[in-house]
Amino acid sequence: DNGPLNSSLPNNNNNNDRKASSASTTNNVFSLTRSTLPSTSLLMKRLGHILAVSSSAIFLLLVFPLLCHSAIHDARQGRTDFAAFYSAAAFVVITLVLSVREILSHLYNWYAPSVQKFVVRILFMVPLYSFQSWLSLWF
Repeated sequence: DNGPLNSSLPNNNNNNDRKASSASTTNNVFSLTRSTLPSTSLLMKRLGHILAVSSSAIFLLLVFPLLCHSAIHDARQGRTDFAAFYSAAAFVVITLVLSVREILSHLYNWYAPSVQKFVVRILFMVPLYSFQSWLSLWF
C-alpha cells in the first residue's frame, strides 16, 4: 500500500546485518578465548600449581628465617659485613621465588606470545640482577 514510501527508505535490515557481521569479525580477531588457543593438560596445571606453592612455602618458611637468624647472630658478634651478606641473601631468595613463580605463570598461560615473550625476558632480569647485586657484596 505505501509502495513508493517504503521504496524510498533505506533497507535497515541489510545495514544491521553488515554492522553485526563486522562487529563479530572484529571481536573474533581481537579476542583471545580458550577455545581458539592450545590447551594445557589439567595434570600439568595442577603439578605446576603444587610445585609453585610448595617451593614458595619451603623457601619463605624455611630458608628466609634461617638467613635472617644467621644475619642477626653475626650482627650481635660484631661481624656486620656478614650480617649484610645474609640479609641480602634473604631478599635474593624472596626475589628468586617470586620471579620464578611469575615466569612459570606466564609460561603455563601462554595466551599472548607476542607480548608475553617480552614480559618473560624482563622478568628474567630480576633474579639475575638481584643475584649479581648479592655477589657484589661479597667480592
